[in-house]
Amino acid sequence: MFTMRDPSMRPVLVLLLAVVALPATVEAQASSTASSDKPWYERITFAGDLRLRYESFYQADLEDRHRGRFRLRLGLRGPITDRLDFGVRLASGGDDDIVSTNQTMEGFFTRKPINIDQAYLTWRPAGPVTIGGGRYGFPVLRTQLVWDDDVNWEGAYEQITLPGGLSGRIVAAQTWVDESSGDRDAAMFAEQARVTIPAGRHRVELCLASYAYRNVDAIARAIASGEVNGQHTNRLRSDGSGRVIGYVSGYNLVDVIAVATLATGRDQYPVTLLVEWVRNLDAATDEDTGVWIDAKYGRASSPGTYGVGYVFARAEREATLSAFNFSDLPGTNYRAHVVSASYQAARRVTFDVTGLFSKRIDVAPGQANHLLKRFQMDVRVAF
Repeated sequence: MFTMRDPSMRPVLVLLLAVVALPATVEAQASSTASSDKPWYERITFAGDLRLRYESFYQADLEDRHRGRFRLRLGLRGPITDRLDFGVRLASGGDDDIVSTNQTMEGFFTRKPINIDQAYLTWRPAGPVTIGGGRYGFPVLRTQLVWDDDVNWEGAYEQITLPGGLSGRIVAAQTWVDESSGDRDAAMFAEQARVTIPAGRHRVELCLASYAYRNVDAIARAIASGEVNGQHTNRLRSDGSGRVIGYVSGYNLVDVIAVATLATGRDQYPVTLLVEWVRNLDAATDEDTGVWIDAKYGRASSPGTYGVGYVFARAEREATLSAFNFSDLPGTNYRAHVVSASYQAARRVTFDVTGLFSKRIDVAPGQANHLLKRFQMDVRVAF
């Protein structure tokens, strides 16, 4: 259970005060705009996508693996008043999977599950302030070094947008990772400061973030017991019987990201360069650092356009929580090269090809460390 003595809970107190004031504010807004409100069905926006994937794996001493997968997402969002919005999204994938909405084509033609992927409210009480809550997408800039694209946070966040030529935003988030009636809740507290610096037709973004976990051992136990499906490559503690009781390290991450977007004179073909460095300040060993370097040309955002990209990633064993980072790479304790190409063949129809090549950084004496080669071919259709 949360304790109000925890300094990380102070933003939650502010949020609770805002929630107390919310009903009256919403009622006043609704009454002032009721005459101009459109019917509910005209305020709702529908969006979704379907991705079909063929995937193969090759590694020495192991059988080659081939599988088909799909991802289906269907969402609704819209305003309730001029300051209060809602969003709901359903997605494919198992309800015990932390980091993936992919559904493997298996199980003897059995039906596949659909789950609540997002359900949130966002409120803009005044000017540059936004408050959100529920199960929501990332309000921060991040890469898959720390957070897989399919993770959604649960809890609340507050955001202040900074106006002016040197624009930016400050975000604080308070998330429940797991609630317990008999122990401290597992939680994650995030803060990020982000600034955008224009330079003619180009721009640079700088971000500094912190991700601090409380009672992180609950995550280790849940994965080890099979309660949830996630990668386990961090160092673990066990009791005398060999049962996992927690992590060796704590997790308090400092994450720095710099992004440069360079205009090339062709609107659909900017050059984007991103460098990220993360360090776990509570690591019990010196395996505490991760790096993500990402270079892209083009963005395949209109028919007949394409994009290509390259990523170099290196994540030491305790640098991040393997439960939440990129599910297509092996948790932590890896170095990897990722190459990709995309082409939009028609409006809302895109083809992607990706190759992921990874090896472990540290292996036990006598243990093989062969290169894992993973290839993905996708077709994506957006609704």
